[in-house]
Amino acid sequence: MNLRPYQAACKRAVFGAVEGGTRRMLFVLPTGTGKTVTFASIIEDLAGQGIGPAMILAHRAELLEQAQTKLAAVAPHLRCEIEQGDRRADAGPTLDDDRLLAVVCGSVQSLVNPARLAEFRPRVIIVDEAHHASRDGKTYAKVLERFGAFEPDGPLVIGCTATPKRLDRKALHTEHGAIFEKQVFQYGIIDAIRDGWLCPLRGYRAQTDANLDAVKMSRGDFAADSVAEAMDRDAVTEQVIDRWLEVAYNRPTVIFCANVEHSHHVAWAFEAAGIAAAAVDGGMAPDQRERIRCRFEAGDLQVITNCELWTEGVDIPCISSVVLLRPTTSWALYCQMVGRGTRILDGKADCAVIDVVGNSTKHNLITLPAMLDLPYDLDMEGGTLAEAHAAIKELGERAAAIDVKHPKSMTALRLMLEEVDILAGITTPPEIQAISRLNWKKLPSGYLITAPGNRYAMLTQDTLETWLFTIHDPQWREDSVWRATGTEELVQMVDFADKAVMEAFGDAAVLMNREAGWRKGKVTDKQRGILERMKVSPLIIASLKNAGAASDLIDSRMKRRATSHGGAVKASA
Repeated sequence: MNLRPYQAACKRAVFGAVEGGTRRMLFVLPTGTGKTVTFASIIEDLAGQGIGPAMILAHRAELLEQAQTKLAAVAPHLRCEIEQGDRRADAGPTLDDDRLLAVVCGSVQSLVNPARLAEFRPRVIIVDEAHHASRDGKTYAKVLERFGAFEPDGPLVIGCTATPKRLDRKALHTEHGAIFEKQVFQYGIIDAIRDGWLCPLRGYRAQTDANLDAVKMSRGDFAADSVAEAMDRDAVTEQVIDRWLEVAYNRPTVIFCANVEHSHHVAWAFEAAGIAAAAVDGGMAPDQRERIRCRFEAGDLQVITNCELWTEGVDIPCISSVVLLRPTTSWALYCQMVGRGTRILDGKADCAVIDVVGNSTKHNLITLPAMLDLPYDLDMEGGTLAEAHAAIKELGERAAAIDVKHPKSMTALRLMLEEVDILAGITTPPEIQAISRLNWKKLPSGYLITAPGNRYAMLTQDTLETWLFTIHDPQWREDSVWRATGTEELVQMVDFADKAVMEAFGDAAVLMNREAGWRKGKVTDKQRGILERMKVSPLIIASLKNAGAASDLIDSRMKRRATSHGGAVKASA
């Protein structure tokens, strides 16, 4: 099996860490990018070097079976068996198969019992969904201690996860006090989307009447039964169905609910609305769940509801809509739920993610933007996660010295980018603020200051980075222009320009001084009226802090043509 480029890079990072002496390491790959294939290939290479047998630890039967299937595809020459519940792995050769056991896929809950695989001595331990493991936990740490993972000559321990954050904030990787010594590789979800390995995530919000302020917390997240009381209401479900019909109709959809009862209620409501739907839960027989899954993949069902049953170990590429009807404050849980829809499939353009939000003044919910640490209350309005990420990044880079509010929607974000451009154009650059009291503005190749009567001065650099100083007054026959000798620094040129401007436009000194008292007053009605007639955005007008900023914006709109004005060259400065 040929590995994808990032999988091969991950594998190189793991072996590089081993060569560097690391014994317990962690790698991070987003849901849907093939963690299982990656660690199966690592096991195969280690086996080829005589390092084995291996053990794969996981906490769910679906994960164990998935690992067994992938390993059979990657390394069919390695015998792999499952140790979980009533299933036992045979550690020796069999009559019809002389291959020694190379890999055990073991349930962490079963292997806490020291009688299970008592004679097995793995030289490699893979920890799947490693965010569940902590050094002071009662399961993973005990199993790893049992097999000598924390001894100097113990087995290699390689953890993998899509969500390297624990709700209890316990460290996954540190030099001391965690299971893993270090994280050796990470491939981001935006990178995976950009590279075409995951489908774009398109964000929507479904505003409901649910009140989340009274919901109780348990272990850092909403308690399931308590949040169900807030969300399992006919009115809330109807609002979600209405929103789903608007933005995700005809998409194969997975809905995550607060508890099992809520899951069934939502499925019935979709059925009553004429949409083929079914609920799956852990109390069903495995073959019953499998039949429902097959009907869903075949297109006979459009909506599947569940309560955390499909957060891990479910690989159904046709899912193109995920509805979060179970609000959460857990970043890891949210990422796992959304990850059900990230897999690519021919004909699948993207995945619509619907964040179901209620009224909350106490909690910061995890939403699609929050997956990338963007503002959790950003309404993406159908935009993609990559678009929101790029716009927020651009805003941060371009808003360096400007106090901007964080946006509440993609529309506000786009207007804010426009606002930043405009405000940057009317703000004295920091390098000038340090050396001049005059109200200079940034130009693409220098600085500009204006005065009443269509007068202005410019300090610019030519292609050879030689400073030019220009003063323009309509009453003069021609502009006055000075060219520097080429050795002057910015401080010298600004000092020269300040003196020349005050000599030429001294009558406007109070207007050109950015520290003048009038500038700190409120934006006047007259200024607002002028800006409105100039068709400046209401958002931008509202963001102006004082009369000085409003005056500068009006002035910049009226004097844009100054930036392209030329003049005759006079003497050197």
